[in-house]
Parts: sequence; C-alpha cells; structure tokens
Amino acid sequence: MGLKILVGEDSHIDKLVLERFLRFSGYQACWAEDRPGVNRCLTEGHFDLILLSLQLPGIEPGFVQQPDLKFQIAQNALWVATGQQKNLVGLETGGWFEYLSKPLDIELFQNCLRRASLLIEEQKAPKRLFNEHPTTELDLVLLESRRQIDPDLVTHLIEIFFLDAPPMLESLKSSALSQNFPALVALTHKFKGMTGNVGAKRMSEIIGQIERQAQNHQKTALSSWIALLEESYQTTLDEFRKLIGELKG
Repeated sequence: MGLKILVGEDSHIDKLVLERFLRFSGYQACWAEDRPGVNRCLTEGHFDLILLSLQLPGIEPGFVQQPDLKFQIAQNALWVATGQQKNLVGLETGGWFEYLSKPLDIELFQNCLRRASLLIEEQKAPKRLFNEHPTTELDLVLLESRRQIDPDLVTHLIEIFFLDAPPMLESLKSSALSQNFPALVALTHKFKGMTGNVGAKRMSEIIGQIERQAQNHQKTALSSWIALLEESYQTTLDEFRKLIGELKG
C-alpha cells in the first residue's frame, strides 16, 4: 500500500540515509528542513507517516502538541521522532506515537512503515454497527457481514423491508384469522426468508413458530404468536430506523 510520507530532517547524512531506506522500501517522501517547512507541508497535503528529527530547527519533544501546528490535518498520521537516544526520553507524553534512535536501523524503520500501513487499514475498516445500541431483535453479526460485502447493502435491504413487510404482515394476519393454513404456510415461509436475510432475527424466529403452527393446523396458540410478531415488528422498525440513521450519519 502506498504511504504519503513527510520527513523533517536537516542533516545531510541522515537525510541521505533516510532517502536510501525509503528507496529500498519502495517509497518516496516530501522533505522539510525546518519547522515552517513542516507546517507548510502539513497545510498543503495529507500524510500517513511523519518522521521528524528532534534536531530540526524549531522541533522539540512537545512539538506535536503545539497550538500553531496543523495537527488536526494530520491527527490520523503515525508521528515518529528521530534523534539521539538521550533526547527521546518522555516522548510518549508529548503526543508522539513512535521514535527511532540514531544511528537509524533499517528494520526498525520498516516497522514504522508497516505500523503506518496498519493504521490506514484500521481507519478504512467499516465502523461496526450499533456499537452503543444493544438489540434483541437484530442479527448484528449478519448485518456486519452484509456491510463488509457492500457498505450500501444493509441500507438497501432495510428499505426493501420497509416496503414489503407491512403488506406481508397484513396478509399473514388475515390468513391466520381465517385459519387458511395452506396460505399461511406459504406466507410464513416467504416472510421468514425475507426477515432472515435482512437480519430481523427475532421476527424470523417468531414467523418460524407460526409456520410450524400452520403446518400442524394448531389453532390454540396462533393468536399469541401473531401478537408477539406484531410487537417484534414494531421494535424491529425502531431499531432499523436507528441503524439507518447511523449508516447515513
């Protein structure tokens, strides 16, 4: 994966070493030789990896937290300080994520490249659904797998559910009321598949129970299962609306 890299270094020797390390690893970089140059680069572009020498004019251990730094532009970047070991103490409290001591080591340098690549992958990963909204109605594992395939798939499935579920529910209730068991078996089989595919887990389970009641021509508990289905349907609608809001937010 290509990384956008900013290097702040004013030592000709260290710059040459870093250039060779980057070339060996298949990367190029933008270069700055002082603090104004670093700020200018951060203003003009996005970077995934930022390596700054603590010997660079204007750079100090607390540099990352300076208010004039365009830090918001690069807050998702991997910040790496380079310098003599004695100057790297305490950097973890100054906003730096990594540090490389001089003389620079190629393996440690490549570890920073890998770490920056992993950060990009983590940032691109789809946000998990309903992180703060526990649910008893929906199959979040299934919905997450659908979203991994296509970020828009879950939204489309829910929109189809909003259109198709109301008439199917009314037909199911009508068939149950008239005790038309052949029609009820056909309807529940179709409705169970639709709710299962959209992740309406609880509804699908209840419809499965109604299907078994219809197959066995059992009348006594049918009305109770229909009432449970209507209750689950309303809760499912509420949770789907919340989910749609998260996906479009």
